[in-house]
Amino acid sequence: QTHAKTNFRGERGTWHVERVGPFIHKGADEWHHLWFDSFKDLRMPGPGHVGSWLQGSLMAIVQEDGEIIGYPPAHMHHFHLYGEDALAPIAPWVHFLGTETHGDASCEQAGLGALCYMQMFPRGYGFFHAEDYFFDSLVNFVTPAQDTVNGDKFYFQAAVYVADKDDPPAIGFPVPIFVGMADFNPVQQPEAHTYRVPKDRQSMSWQTSEPVPFDVEVLWTKLHSHWYYTNEFMVVSAPEEALGLGVGKHLMVEEPCTKPEDWPYDSKPTVVSHPDKDFCDPKDSPIPAGTSLGRLYELETAGYTIDEMKFAILGNLTKHRSETGEGGVILRTTADHKGFKSVVGNNTVWSRPLLRPADPFYKAGTQITAIGFYEPMHDFGDKLPVRQHLKSIFWCKPASGIVRWIVSSPTSRLLTWYGLKFPIALLVPVVFLSFLAFHLVKYVKFVMNSAAHRAAGLGGDSTKNVMYLQVQQDDAA
Repeated sequence: QTHAKTNFRGERGTWHVERVGPFIHKGADEWHHLWFDSFKDLRMPGPGHVGSWLQGSLMAIVQEDGEIIGYPPAHMHHFHLYGEDALAPIAPWVHFLGTETHGDASCEQAGLGALCYMQMFPRGYGFFHAEDYFFDSLVNFVTPAQDTVNGDKFYFQAAVYVADKDDPPAIGFPVPIFVGMADFNPVQQPEAHTYRVPKDRQSMSWQTSEPVPFDVEVLWTKLHSHWYYTNEFMVVSAPEEALGLGVGKHLMVEEPCTKPEDWPYDSKPTVVSHPDKDFCDPKDSPIPAGTSLGRLYELETAGYTIDEMKFAILGNLTKHRSETGEGGVILRTTADHKGFKSVVGNNTVWSRPLLRPADPFYKAGTQITAIGFYEPMHDFGDKLPVRQHLKSIFWCKPASGIVRWIVSSPTSRLLTWYGLKFPIALLVPVVFLSFLAFHLVKYVKFVMNSAAHRAAGLGGDSTKNVMYLQVQQDDAA
């Protein structure tokens, strides 16, 4: 295999492209998993990366001539371009928000097709350039190869669009708000933060977000799920208890991680980092994940159907709204949303519809609840385990210019970087600024008091002025 690189100019910066391959596939549901150390030429150890921006990305597999291979035949299970950045919000400071592709990221072939793997930030917005990058991808082919003897060639390709230094985004970074189920199950091969849902009955799960930290406007959303068992994904601007969830008997059951011999599912990983010592080791994952295997509410066990639970949830939401004036349905989507589904041979494939939130404005303190309903949507039988994801990212513009400055300005990010690296060094400017502020307040009070005294002694009280003049005249006489 070769690792080829190129770059070319775009309207707002430069595209950097890296390609690894060729690889060969012969169909028959082959899986290809690749990691590679990517974009070494773009490495910027902090704080040199502060002030540099990405404005887009495209993760895909391609033919030898660069043509993107769509779905079908190639199912992009996941393409993650991880960015390592000490300014990322959560240790170990590795993430792939804005630089990823999943199987449900494509559009209808009659439309843009695989070009929808591209993510472009609108003019005025961008994504922070990381200090370093690495690439992780998993793809499988769902149709036979065209060359039935030798197989078909393909390449893994990653591309990022780097903004010009002298033309940074005017507004800055759109803040991501995570709405969806938590990352469970750090066993990477092949669980990858998924949770299991039953193959033969209805179930559901939900999770309420942390309160929105400041007033925001949602610019766009991105959803990801394994749609073949997703009856519906509902997002509501209300906490779970207002919907009747997480209270009374509507409680999810958490599945703890067990020893390999006690694995609770019919299929289990065969290789992990520490099979005898710590089966669910969080260090197996490049990004944080909980050590439980998932949380689920079994509807049939509880005596409900999906439709009955939806009716109850929407009824509780209506009551909550009438009492508080707040709360509403933001998004609702299913696997069959607007017909974004097709059958190729014996395989069912989906593409992602463009969904806009019903209400794009949220006040600080708003809590958002994501709800997933699951059931067998198609006749898959027992041939595969149902590993589930259900996530959405709301990309938001902070309403306050001050908050946007704190989030995006190079000055703010530099102060943050040095504060994280050298926290003691920040004491000097903090003490100095505190000293300056204390004396500035005293000076302002002094000026204001002096002005008040002058107004009282020489200002607008004409009676006092006449009396003062009369005393002066008597003294002169």
